[in-house]
This record gives sequence, structure tokens and C-alpha cells, in this order.
Amino acid sequence: LQDFEAQVYAESLKLVLSSAIVNLQPGLADAAPRVVLAPMAHESAGPGLLVAQALLALERCACVPLGAKLPVAQIAASVGAFDAQLLVPIFAPGTPAKEATSALVQLRHAVPAHVEIWHAGSGKAVQKATLPGVTALHDLLDIRAAIASYRATLHTADHPAER
Repeated sequence: LQDFEAQVYAESLKLVLSSAIVNLQPGLADAAPRVVLAPMAHESAGPGLLVAQALLALERCACVPLGAKLPVAQIAASVGAFDAQLLVPIFAPGTPAKEATSALVQLRHAVPAHVEIWHAGSGKAVQKATLPGVTALHDLLDIRAAIASYRATLHTADHPAER
């Protein structure tokens, strides 16, 4: 594809996904879990963010998508302000592992321990960025299974006699 064709495709995808998300929003304001989506460093708030938001909306999660290039302190503040249970930082495919790991360490220290961090990004370096208290989503399609597991864990915690 030529650059202009790729841009037309990306803009069309944004319109379709945005429309789908709007149609899924009714009734999600108080849905759980509440998820903050944060594009990291050089990632723009583009199709990857919208795909993640659409997949989470399909799973009946309330999403708060942040704009691009917010510092870690602002991302952490947003988690508290929106009473989020999950933070999903999204990394660009070319993000070096060292940069991704550093950002994840900063986020883990800045965000309360009860907030789960699931990072997403298709680059191999990002997938290698692992640390305690942070879960890697190897593919955005992993969101469905991760949400089901999260909800099952909550259900078990709410009903300890069923263990």
C-alpha cells in the first residue's frame, strides 16, 4: 500500500470501530471491571487503542481511553480518578524491551497494588517485558480470556465457600 492508502484504511477503521463502540456503550457506565487504556510513549491513540476498546466493550467492560503520550504520573492519577480496576498500557510494535520494562516498572510502583496491569503490544521486545504484578496480553484477542479469568477470580473471592 502507498502511504495515503494506508492512512485512508486506518481512518476508515477508526470510524467503523468508533461507531461500534458508541453502539456498545449504553449500560456500560457502571460495568465492571473499569479499564483505563493508555497508549505508551510513542504510540498514538490510533487503531490499536480502538481495537482494544472495542474488544473490552464487547466483554461488557467500562473503558476510559487516554490520549497519547501521557506521563506515568498522569496515567496513575487517571486510574484513581476513574476508579479503575485494570490498567492496560498499549505499546507500539517497535518499542524496545528496555523501554517497555521501564515504563511497566514505573506504572506498577505508581498504581495501587489492587489495580491489575495488563500490557498489550505486538512487538517481540514488548512481549519479553515481564515483571511481577503485570500480565502480558500476547494478542489483543487474549482480552476475552483474561476478562473471563478476572471475573472468575472476583466471583471466587466474593464466594469463598465455593472454593
